[in-house]
Amino acid sequence: MLSIILFTSFAIFLLIGTPIAICLGMSSIFTIIADAGTRPLDTVMSVVPMLVSSSSSKFVLLAIPFLFSVVISWKKLVFLKNSFVWLKFALVI
Repeated sequence: MLSIILFTSFAIFLLIGTPIAICLGMSSIFTIIADAGTRPLDTVMSVVPMLVSSSSSKFVLLAIPFLFSVVISWKKLVFLKNSFVWLKFALVI
């Protein structure tokens, strides 16, 4: 039952045009609320900040933005190198 709620809410958010990161978060929150049952909402929603803080302290998750920044800077360096090669070629002619 919970997987149906998770995937359905994710699909609905995607069809609306919500960014994927927000789709993942909101569908997870809807699933946590649906799983709560008879527990109070403030108790259920206090779990979400703990999950976010515990997952953000993982080194693997921190490596992903660094990888993107390295790839972007590498592409800029290759472009810069190619432009200098073309400039050198143009000066020789």
